[in-house]
Amino acid sequence: MIKKMLIAFLLAAALIPVSTIDAHSQIVKRSPEVDEILAASPSIIDLYLEEPVGIHRSSIIVRNEKQSVMQLGKPRLDPNDNRHMTVDLKEKLPSGLYSVMIAVVALDGHSLKEKYNFEVKTKEDTDEQKFQRLKLDRTFPEDGTIVQASPDKIEVWYSETGELKLLGLLDDKEHSVITESPIADPDDPNHFTIHLKKNLPPGTYSIHSHLKIGDQSKYDIRYFAVQHFTAITGPTYKFGDSLWKHIQLQQLAHWIAYTAVLALFGVYFMGLKILKISGNQRFVINLLYGTAVAAFLLEFIANKMQYSEVVWIDFITFYFVQVLLVQIVLLLISYFIVWNRMKLLLLFLALLGLALTGHTAAPSYGGIWSVALDVIHLFSVSIWIGGLLTLTVMAPKENKTKWLKEKGKLFSKWALTSIVLIAATGILMTIRFVPSFSLNSLISSYWGEMLLAKAILLIVIIVIGIWQRRTLAKWAEGIGAIFRKWLWIELVIAALILLVAGVLVDLSPKDAEEGIYPQTKTVDGVQATVQITPLAASPSEISIRVGDPLDIERVRVKFSTTTGWQVENAAFSFGNGVYKLTGYYFHAPGTMNMEVYAYRADGTVIKLPYIIQIPGVMPPNI
Repeated sequence: MIKKMLIAFLLAAALIPVSTIDAHSQIVKRSPEVDEILAASPSIIDLYLEEPVGIHRSSIIVRNEKQSVMQLGKPRLDPNDNRHMTVDLKEKLPSGLYSVMIAVVALDGHSLKEKYNFEVKTKEDTDEQKFQRLKLDRTFPEDGTIVQASPDKIEVWYSETGELKLLGLLDDKEHSVITESPIADPDDPNHFTIHLKKNLPPGTYSIHSHLKIGDQSKYDIRYFAVQHFTAITGPTYKFGDSLWKHIQLQQLAHWIAYTAVLALFGVYFMGLKILKISGNQRFVINLLYGTAVAAFLLEFIANKMQYSEVVWIDFITFYFVQVLLVQIVLLLISYFIVWNRMKLLLLFLALLGLALTGHTAAPSYGGIWSVALDVIHLFSVSIWIGGLLTLTVMAPKENKTKWLKEKGKLFSKWALTSIVLIAATGILMTIRFVPSFSLNSLISSYWGEMLLAKAILLIVIIVIGIWQRRTLAKWAEGIGAIFRKWLWIELVIAALILLVAGVLVDLSPKDAEEGIYPQTKTVDGVQATVQITPLAASPSEISIRVGDPLDIERVRVKFSTTTGWQVENAAFSFGNGVYKLTGYYFHAPGTMNMEVYAYRADGTVIKLPYIIQIPGVMPPNI
């Protein structure tokens, strides 16, 4: 019978789709760069990641246009820095386009998969040379200027000759301004003009130009304002799939494993404190043991299915897989040990494994201190769950009401302490995971949504707990049945909270973070404070206040990402050290680099770097 049930369980599990978890880590530096064109063949692929990772023999695959593998041997981690990985390439790559497939594993088991291209051109191409030198030299009106009267035309000057694909004008609501068709200057092929059909009303405008050289093109945006500056407005970009797609095989396995392990430890702990282990508990304990082992095995299978391309010998070297196997061994040993204190110790170690494979395992989320908070959090949840199970399914058949009144009062004291610790450690871990956030940033991410759901359910539990304590203090005839009913309700809510926790483990807290780091920066005596409104994947107004502005003549700002995208614009000057920009600089959630360049009167340029974190669900393709 058990064999048939196990076969049915595995078949059902195989039918549940395995999810692909968005990357927690991020490539911060690479060589060659994204879409880089090299005049000579590179000898290695060199990658630096934001977090420590585990690799396997397929972690870096380099292919040519015919899909032939071009690397030599297996990728390797730097023994002195497990964020740095390389792979050797064949002696000389011929001219052509090459793709780099990256597949690594973060310490908490989440995958990072990315693909990018580079090109080798050993013989210089004239169009390519021109494109590499191509830049938009200037515009009229100039970038970052406020003109007092409406211009009658828009002009652009490029550094190289090419085919103009687009030249247009948008207002501050992202509506197209009607103009005449672009014309090229017969005396200067790099100069293009569009004439306006009517005067522009006051506000900010963006010049959009698109020039093509050979098979490559460059898109530029420049900004000016008529009479006064206005912020550009428009829709917020939405990314990501449905939250329900994140509740799949791995999440269900997490939920079952969390519930079973926490319940096992809690039942034994509360059993020692409240109710001695007796025969009528054997069935429940056996069920919890069987469920926990089955859930860990299911999680093991789900992880192997996710990393199906990884050979077994590499798979079992992954940190999170090793912890999973240790947890299974600890459960099996504890089942056969009779001595309750040793059993309790082994179950606690299995519980500890839950903290060592969650978000707290990643250094960016707090390291050892976050692990300690998570252990306290899980221990408190276990006491609470164990007590509820003890009072609901393990109560004696005789004198149940009297027993429930007596033990309920004792459990109530433990439950109160547990709930306080659960709430306190939960808040502290949230602050460590997401150092800067708002209600809006939480709502814009799946992690934040699930965290809010967990908080709401916990508040419901607190309300029920307050009512139960009052009920126990005023115990009356017939109240026992009502008390047991609410205990069952509380147990169901506890199961829902653990389901939310199982999903939270596989969502990224980074998606809920918003911030400017640092908000104020000082370099060589120049201080600049940055504010962004709204801090979202939408048009934004960026304000920069420069301290002691008398020495600063102008400010330019550059935005870039690790994928190679970058844009640079002049800031509008408002006097007294205040500068502003506006536009669609933040097209997607995630991390962006911002560099403020302050130009002094003596010709020196001061660079002030910032990190911008935009909240929201990252696009499915990094």
